Amino acid sequence: MDQQNKPSQSNVFQKNRLSKKGIVLFSLIHFLQVLKAIWPLYILALFKKSSKIELLVGILIVVFLFLVVNAILEFINFSYFVDEKTGELIINKGLINKKTTKIEVEKIQEVNIQQPFIHRILDLYKLEVDSPGGDKKEMQIHAISHENAMALKEYLLGHRVENKSVVSENNPSQKTIIISNASLLKYGFTANYVSGFFAIFGFIFYIYDKLKDFFDQKEIDDFVLGYQKQLSKHWEEVVYTLGFLSMALGLFLLVVLIRAVMIFIKYYQFEIVKTPRHWTMKYGLYHTKNTTVGLSKVQMITASQNFFQKKMDVWQLKIQQIETDEIKENAEVIPGCNQREKEEIVYDIWGDLGDFLMTIKPNIRKIILTNVLFILVPIIISIFALSIFEKYTIGVLIYALLMEVVILISFRNNKLQINNQFVKVDSGFWDVKTKIIDLEKVQSIRLTQFFWQKESDLGTITLNTSGGNLKLKTTSFSSLKKIANFCLFKIENSKKNWF
Repeated sequence: MDQQNKPSQSNVFQKNRLSKKGIVLFSLIHFLQVLKAIWPLYILALFKKSSKIELLVGILIVVFLFLVVNAILEFINFSYFVDEKTGELIINKGLINKKTTKIEVEKIQEVNIQQPFIHRILDLYKLEVDSPGGDKKEMQIHAISHENAMALKEYLLGHRVENKSVVSENNPSQKTIIISNASLLKYGFTANYVSGFFAIFGFIFYIYDKLKDFFDQKEIDDFVLGYQKQLSKHWEEVVYTLGFLSMALGLFLLVVLIRAVMIFIKYYQFEIVKTPRHWTMKYGLYHTKNTTVGLSKVQMITASQNFFQKKMDVWQLKIQQIETDEIKENAEVIPGCNQREKEEIVYDIWGDLGDFLMTIKPNIRKIILTNVLFILVPIIISIFALSIFEKYTIGVLIYALLMEVVILISFRNNKLQINNQFVKVDSGFWDVKTKIIDLEKVQSIRLTQFFWQKESDLGTITLNTSGGNLKLKTTSFSSLKKIANFCLFKIENSKKNWF
């Protein structure tokens, strides 16, 4: 193995260029972007003579040839290497506007290898390097071979580990967690469909309103034709209503099925290869990803589970590292793990969490305030501003009842727990989320109290980390002060160098 690694590590110090197949890759990517941008021209071409279509095809051919030339120049002017003296990864690119991006190897947070669909056709890979505060889009190497991608990844991450004397070649202890296809399907059929339900609910409400107007218009004629016609009209309305509800249910099930298939394709063959300091996550059917996570950089762990997932023993874990605007929406997600795998993952990152001996819950006044904001105010608006209460009385009352259930369940689930090392906050109505952070990674603590909360001793605490924040609202301000002082004590006495 040593002999195989030596050539790879020596190659990273030389000026490397992209694979020649990258010319084809860049041409196709840019051409597809052009085709996507000019889609209105396709509609116009359908209503024009064939000569216009031929003109459009001719223009597209010229554009494609221009993009090929641009891809060749992009290929020629792109290079990357590691400066052995300064310890920086350097990426040069650009034809007219030359651009050089330098990243210190010691500050690299993640090295990800991906293979989107077009890359897979050409047997090429995309390598992404992330560092705190960096611009993710400027740290990509698109058309790189698998051998070069793995060599660079191994050097960038292995170099950092060796310098810290954490892992030795004599102790490679690796473990593997594989999320089964059955677990992925269970997760896919039970995850993230609440938003889709509300979208369909709006569609149902609109169609029902149209049907109601239709039957109201026929009401006078029905009375003229007599009782028999009126009775048949009601039966017809029942049939239409049942048919419409069946259609809505079918549409909802279709949305759930589509989301399940998309999740299955995205996380297909999800596998975690674990070492003491790094995890490599591999997954994807047509867009494969190979992501490495430095465990010492983990800022927050979020575990979420809804009612059906609890019955099926399915969890979703989100691992958040040092966060930037580009990385914010792309925290590493581990879908479909069971209770045992979840506990093993959390233990590998932070060890035994221990018992949480102190629990704080929001004050009952939070329910009152939430009712005013999300029930009373909308009803007042529906009566006086929109004038829809009289027409949609049942719909408004159903909304108020459902919202009250959401408020009560959310209040019951919301709490903050703390022990000597960790703090966690539970929240949510359907998907109940538990966010966990290490107290020694807290960067700032904010206590807020509105003037009307002083007399009742209520307030809000926010614990900020580089990967997100925890918040608990409308609770005992005196207790929050004690928590804040304890957290500050832990931060000031911390000897960990996680950054």
